[in-house]
Amino acid sequence: GIIVVANLLGISKSTVSRWKDGSKPISGLMSARISDMHYVLNRLFQTLNPAMASAWLTCAEPQFGGARPIDVLAKRGAAPLIRALEGIAAGTYM
Repeated sequence: GIIVVANLLGISKSTVSRWKDGSKPISGLMSARISDMHYVLNRLFQTLNPAMASAWLTCAEPQFGGARPIDVLAKRGAAPLIRALEGIAAGTYM
C-alpha cells in the first residue's frame, strides 16, 4: 500500500496519501520516477521470482559499486537497472 510506495520512491507516506486523496498533484519529476519504477518492476518480475526480486532491489549490488538498486533508480533513473536486469536475464550476472 501507501507505505510500500513511499519506501520505493523515498518519500513520506503523507505525500502518497495526499496524492491518493487528490489534495496534492503529482509533480512532473515524481511522475517520471513513478513511470521508471513501474517499468523496472515489470522487468524485474519478468526476470526474477518475487523473493529474489525483492532482495535484488534492496540489497547492496556489486554491479552498482555496492549501492542498492532502489537507490540507483532514484539517483540515476531506470537505465542502469534495466541494463543489469538484461544481463541477469542473459545469464551474465548472478
